[in-house]
Order: sequence, then C-alpha cells, then structure tokens
Amino acid sequence: MASQSTSISVSATAPVADVRPHTYEVHGCMICDDYAWLKADNWRDVLKDPAALPVDIREHLASENAYSDAALASTAALRKTLVAEMRARIREDDSSVPEPDGPYAYYTRHREGGQHPLVCRRPRTVVVIPGQGAETAADGGPEQGEAILIDGDREGEGLAFFEIAAAVHSDDHRLLAWSADTKGSELHSIRVRDLDSGSELTDRVEATTGEVVWTADSLAFFYVAVDDNHRPARVMRHRLGTTQDADTLVYEEADSGFFVHIEETQSGDYLTVTASDHETSEVHLLDRRTAEGTLTVVQPREPLLIYSVENWANHLFILTNADGAEDFKIVTARVEAPGRQNWADVIAHR
Repeated sequence: MASQSTSISVSATAPVADVRPHTYEVHGCMICDDYAWLKADNWRDVLKDPAALPVDIREHLASENAYSDAALASTAALRKTLVAEMRARIREDDSSVPEPDGPYAYYTRHREGGQHPLVCRRPRTVVVIPGQGAETAADGGPEQGEAILIDGDREGEGLAFFEIAAAVHSDDHRLLAWSADTKGSELHSIRVRDLDSGSELTDRVEATTGEVVWTADSLAFFYVAVDDNHRPARVMRHRLGTTQDADTLVYEEADSGFFVHIEETQSGDYLTVTASDHETSEVHLLDRRTAEGTLTVVQPREPLLIYSVENWANHLFILTNADGAEDFKIVTARVEAPGRQNWADVIAHR
C-alpha cells in the first residue's frame, strides 16, 4: 500500500446524550439507567419500519454520525485507497459452483462493480449411458443459454438496504420462490416469480426468516414465520394463489429458548424442521410428496444432544454428538424407526 500521512481530527464537538433517569427492578435489585430512553419502546415496530424510530432517538443518532464523519474526514483518501486495494485482490465477477438439477444447473454470480448477486441457470446436456441407467451431464457456459432469474442489482436499485436471503426453484422448474430484506430488519418478504414470463405472482409472504422449501408438486411451499420477539417460531405452508392469512400451521415451537429452521434433505425426499438452542436440537421430518401429512420426530429433544439428518432411500443418516461423541459421529436408522434406541454407528467417534 502506498504510504499516506493522515490524522484523526478532534476539532468536532462530540454530542452528549440527554440524561433521563429511568429506574427498574431486576431480581430484587433497583437499577437506574440514565440512557434507557435510547432504547425505543416500539422497537418491534422499528424493525418492521425504521421510519417509526422516535424523533429524539433519530436526532441523537444523526448527531453521532455527523460527529463520526467530521472526526474521520481526514482519512477519506486513505479509506478510498484501502477499499480499492482490497477490491483489486478479489474477483468481482466471481460465481458459485453450479448445482445440477434435472435439465438445468443453478448458480449465483456477481457482475463487476455490482453490489448484489445474480441468480442464474443454464441448460444441461444429459446423456443416458445405455444399459447402465446412469446419466452424466456437461453444463454449458454463460454463452450457452444463461438465464438471469433474479438480478439483485436491479431489484436493490434505489433502496437504502437490500439483501437476498434465498432463491429456490420449484421441482418442475417453472417457478422461483425468493426472499429479500429491504429494510435491514432481518424480516424477509417471500415472492414467487414465473420463470417463463419473468413476472411475479400475486403471492407475497411477510415477516419470515427467508427460508423456503417447496412441496414436491410445486403447488405450495413451507417457510418460517417469526413471533413478536423476532424469534423463528412457526413453520407455515403457503398454497399458491392464496393469501398469507390462509396459510396452514405445520409446526410451532413453544419453548422461547428454541429457534426453528427448515431445510430440504439433499435427496429431495423430506422437509426437515429443526428446533434448537445452542446445545440441544430436535428434528422432525415431513415427506415432501405428501406435504399435507404429519411431522415425524426423529428423536425427542434431550439436553445436550445435537443431531442433524439426511436420508438415502428409507435409511436416515444422522450426524450427532450422542454417547459422548464430542467431535460427532454418523449413525443410521430406518425411516420408520428413527429413534435413538435404533441408531447404529456408521462412522464411529474417534
């Protein structure tokens, strides 16, 4: 890096927050907080709409930002140089490894100078090997039919904040459910795009974690809704062409210390619903082909037991710390008898 002389200005006057004593009790102890007013009472509303932040808090934050800008003004050239040098060491047009699925390979990439990912797909050439029933595929490059499904730079244009959380295609490859946060609240809206026309369907699901898993018939998808405390708490099923208030509750986590997460198994057979805290987990399975069925718990939660699940045909393969496996081990069980008493080591703990 080229040598540059710079200094931090201290001529600006630092803002001083008002002292507004607020007394409250915790575990029998009285606590006085002079600056409790800086935590907005309506913080839940602010997460959904930053414009709801009380004026006095907003004005104080603006003065803090102005002071920071003034104090660091002399470093502007240095900061610009640092950014340029760091960007020179990365590929701005980098792309992910394509994930093959049937007739297409799906991937993300960035355009040079862009800020957000492009979600893309391109056709695959599938070759059936006679007598073996196997398939190989050669994925064409961008010049061989790339389609940009979501242009993150265009979608985020003019927004103060924009982040894509997920983009998941339906099993029939006609639709793309994609989620984004446009306010920095970590509350994601899910939309559905018709990949033939490029237009959005009327479906829109709000206040989610952004996770999406389709049903096998491509007529509905699962998502995770957050509660009033911003906790991922409920798994819902949304049927295309309906409104969010008609969505069906699939799972609700009653323990406020646990968070809910959903995934599709790599086989594509199951939806997994995982409820977990930092040291305990519990996984439920739902067959994606019978998406309106009931969940099956693999192993009821036990303190300090962590596990995750994949499957091959009617066998589950479970990564777990059971039986003192601090570095984890892999066990297997049949789908119809998934409980811990039926687990058999495949790769033992070492």
